[in-house]
Amino acid sequence: MKTEVPIGASPAETDIDEQAPANFPGGVLPDDASSYAPRVTTALLAIWQDLLHVTDITPNDDFFELGGDSLAAIRMLERIGREFGEELLEPDIIYTASSFQELTNAITDALVCREHHAVQA
Repeated sequence: MKTEVPIGASPAETDIDEQAPANFPGGVLPDDASSYAPRVTTALLAIWQDLLHVTDITPNDDFFELGGDSLAAIRMLERIGREFGEELLEPDIIYTASSFQELTNAITDALVCREHHAVQA
């Protein structure tokens, strides 16, 4: 029996981790990182619910444990690309960040890094 609150039931459960991504310059996330979290969480939740046919998804749920496979992972990455931009994530990210929270953080981190690099250019 799950003891975690499903995403969408409690906003506190959907907050991104405050750790900076390893590839972010200076190792410190800018203040606007949290501005991406709600959109990323909402979009990823819809993608997982559609692909995995699961409604109650918690932050620690694992893509593969919920029934995802390599074909579903490809479809998920294609949808993430359509939602947030092509080539945002490395194709093998799902194997290193397979929980909902880890993938949410990876997308958020990539969006912040992309924005930072666009501002620098």
